[in-house]
Amino acid sequence: MPDSQRQLLPRTVILLGWVSFFADVSGEMIYPLLPLFIVAALGASATSLGWIEGVAAAIVAIMTALAGWRSDVRRRRLPYIHWGYGLPVLGKSILIVARSWPLVLLGRAVDRFGKGLRGSPRDALIAEAVDPSLRGRAFGLHRAMDTAGAFTGVLLAAALLYWLNHAG
Repeated sequence: MPDSQRQLLPRTVILLGWVSFFADVSGEMIYPLLPLFIVAALGASATSLGWIEGVAAAIVAIMTALAGWRSDVRRRRLPYIHWGYGLPVLGKSILIVARSWPLVLLGRAVDRFGKGLRGSPRDALIAEAVDPSLRGRAFGLHRAMDTAGAFTGVLLAAALLYWLNHAG
């Protein structure tokens, strides 16, 4: 397609892509290590780990449906997106101070509640922000930024663990 016919994606789509990038960097730096922390450092059982992850998955599923429905009914997307990206910061902060697996459960629940809040309203906002002919590019950019953030988070966590293991 010639440059004169190429349409730029709206600022909203690009900003949501970057927000997703950074949210995934932080999540992927923490969550691969969480089972080891829960079982080895906190001494929790595999059953406790299962409860934590099961409750977290259930919260995401339920909140995704409810938040999507409510944001469609109210025609308001931003409050769900703001809370959806803000609550995981609180959830990860709870994980930092966790000294027992029930506190990890609370942190994961708060984090996943936020993830469930933001997903459907964010996708609806992206769809509303672009012409239907650009939806593939808009969702492609968002997915690419999300995946790049996850990849970057894993690399940063691996590099940090390597450095911590060899520094000293």
